[in-house]
Formats: sequence, C-alpha cells, structure tokens
Amino acid sequence: MSHNLALINSVAPNREGEIAALSINDLTDVSAGSPSANNMLTWSGSAWSLSSDSISPQSARGYGGNTTSESGTLHTFPNPNLSNTDINRMFWEYAATQINYNSWMSSSTTNDLSFRTNGYAGGKTQWTCGFTFANSGVYAMRATLHIGGLSSSTAYIDCVWADSSYQFLGPVTRFSKSSNKRNTLRGVINANSGDVAGLYVPDYSGARYNRASYYNIFIEVERIQ
Repeated sequence: MSHNLALINSVAPNREGEIAALSINDLTDVSAGSPSANNMLTWSGSAWSLSSDSISPQSARGYGGNTTSESGTLHTFPNPNLSNTDINRMFWEYAATQINYNSWMSSSTTNDLSFRTNGYAGGKTQWTCGFTFANSGVYAMRATLHIGGLSSSTAYIDCVWADSSYQFLGPVTRFSKSSNKRNTLRGVINANSGDVAGLYVPDYSGARYNRASYYNIFIEVERIQ
C-alpha cells in the first residue's frame, strides 16, 4: 500500500507523514523572490508576488494647549462660516492648530497624510477637523476628544469618522466635557491619494468650542496596510 498518494505542493510525505521544509517560493502561485523586512505579498488576480511597498506605522497626533480661557462659541452644523460646497462644513472643529499665528497644538505627521483645517482671520487661525491622505493605503483612525469647558453638563457631540461623501467609516461615538468619561472614536479607511477623512457630526446639543484643555485630547492615524 502506498503511503504517498497525498501530495503537498507536489511533494510527498515520508513514512511518518512528514513533509520536508518548503519555502514560500515553492508554492506554485507565489513568486516572492528575496523579500526585505516588512515587505508584503500582493495578489494580481492569478498569483502572489512581492510588492515594493512596505507596511510601517504612519501616524499623526495632536495634543497640547496652554491657554486658560475657554470659548463661549456654540458649535453649529453645517458650519455657517463655510460654503455649501466645502466638505468640512459637517466636520467637527475639535481644536485649533494655531490662533493668531500662535501654535496651540503639538503635532507629528508623516508624508502619508496632513491635518485638514479651516482658516479664519486671513489664515491667522486654523481649526483642524480631519485629515487628507497623500498616499493610498488602509488607515486606522482613533480620536479621544471632548467639548469645551463652558458647555452645559448635558451638552454633547455625536461624532463618527466619515469620508468626503459623509459615508461612515466606523461607529458613532458621543463626546461631552472633559470632566466626564472620555470616549475613543475609531474608524478605518481604505484611502486613495487625495482622499479625506473627517469628524462628521450627525447630532449635537449645547456644545461649545474647546480652547483651553487640549492636553486632554489625542488623535492618531496609523497606516496598517
């Protein structure tokens, strides 16, 4: 009786049923060559081949703020300061990167993406509301935020990561004052170059701008594929 009728990639097992060590290149539909660290295989539709792309963490973060005065301005959506054709009109301006040319946020970005901002006072003041992606890829997005300190105790903003067509990229999450429990908003986007992801607001009540306690916020985008 033959013991090797079953073949694994055209290789027969020995009497103990063991298969000799195989390389990934021994698979008939794989041509990986000699990969470098963090390289990946991509599927062409008929075979796997080594991609010149690499997976590495790509992130952007915002935190900081050192002013002691809170804002009394209420959030309004759509943003009355933006035109009806501006994608950002439904995105939450969760913090200012600068006010009167003074930097109020500390950020770290990569070549993969940049903060998306709304400019006021001739560009002297910039409020951030999302990201624009320079390179294609799959990105995981996280944001731990809160509304302004002069908001009422029952005020809130319901927020969700969304693209330029306002298609949701994750679950809706509620944010309130920093003295309450701070939730984390999560989302994933399979982005092409030039795509946008912002903090879309489907519902809100009594929320005022956050200006004095940015050290309590954290926002990050990481390329995962």
